Amino acid sequence: MELYDYLLWVVIWFMGAVYGWYARERHSKRIVDKFMEQVDSAVTEKYSENTIKIFIEQVKGVYYIYNKENNDFMGQGSTREEVEKVLAERFPNKKFMADTSNLKEMGF
Repeated sequence: MELYDYLLWVVIWFMGAVYGWYARERHSKRIVDKFMEQVDSAVTEKYSENTIKIFIEQVKGVYYIYNKENNDFMGQGSTREEVEKVLAERFPNKKFMADTSNLKEMGF
């Protein structure tokens, strides 16, 4: 065999190794993505049962809390602590989620 044959085998082996590495990465990414979708749906399902999405509005120093999905009034208070207390009393064992932009706007 000549040097050309050895060089050809090295190039073929190298290309095979690169392709194999790339294929392994794609396969691993698909497996991780599928797993994360399952985890995400399980977490969303678990927390959606005990979570209420809210919207906060401030008028003349009083915070008004509304259910974001159906705009039902949920409570009011003049401070964050007061609002948290009212919501905890009216909706025990529930968690509340508000958009980050809404919380920043209200100063929470």
